[in-house]
Amino acid sequence: FGTVKSFAYTGSDQQFTVPNDQGNITELRVFMWGAGGGPDESATAAAGAGGYCRGTIKRTDGGTMNGTTFTIVVGSGGVRGTGSSDMPAVYGGGGRGSRDGGGGHVSGTGGGLSGIFEGSNQIYGSSANPVSDCHTRIIICAGGGGGANDQSSGYAYGGAGGGLEGGRGGSQPSNNNKGGRGGRQQSGYSGSTSGNRVDGSKCRGGDGNTGQDNPGGGGGYYGGQSGSDDNSGAGGGSSYYGGNANYNVTDASTEIGGYGSGQSYSTGGSASQYWSADVGNSSRSSRGGDGKVVIVY
Repeated sequence: FGTVKSFAYTGSDQQFTVPNDQGNITELRVFMWGAGGGPDESATAAAGAGGYCRGTIKRTDGGTMNGTTFTIVVGSGGVRGTGSSDMPAVYGGGGRGSRDGGGGHVSGTGGGLSGIFEGSNQIYGSSANPVSDCHTRIIICAGGGGGANDQSSGYAYGGAGGGLEGGRGGSQPSNNNKGGRGGRQQSGYSGSTSGNRVDGSKCRGGDGNTGQDNPGGGGGYYGGQSGSDDNSGAGGGSSYYGGNANYNVTDASTEIGGYGSGQSYSTGGSASQYWSADVGNSSRSSRGGDGKVVIVY
């Protein structure tokens, strides 16, 4: 484990091929951070920070991985709401932030997931929408944070990405039960939520409804719900470390990012030696921090 390979956000899929000139490589240690969500236009609410995931990838048959190619996704930070148009969904599955009917208020987008996928074929390409087999090819990922809603207080914050279930978005007033729920390890959401949300899906956060000033959900193994009814934050996407039919993940853990009604939040895993400043972070005033993937072999 003497070589460290880092991947930063580029806006499109990247690839990593295990080298053939460094002996037999049977394990890859991986560390990754999902992207932070985007804040609201008026800088009254912070989005959710991205999640963290780590583990060791091995082939299920115990063989070497020399010459094997993996697709690397490093999610885009969520975009802050601005102007008078919907904010587009971002690379890595962060959901769209929408404007209100008059175009005077715009919510932020969700942050994209970061992950490692089997093979060299497209996962996202350069778009926010994953291919249909993203779940069967995913090996390990870290969820992105949910976007924040454009409201007059800091309580419509985005939920954090990461963990086995992403964080729930806040709402104004805090007891109206309209914040978007975080993605889980399966489709659907825990608990009940009122309001007009849009559900996320596999590797994709929910888009805010056009004309309703709703923030987008964070990308993840399953994406978070959008916010709803012009007064609530979106949910964060979930992380995953279950591997697939050809690869196991051992010594694995995930950590949810920070979120709430404060000024700014740090991603999960910020104590790792491979974390770098602003990766996966969120704040009230700026675009969400991009994700990061590190492979050590």
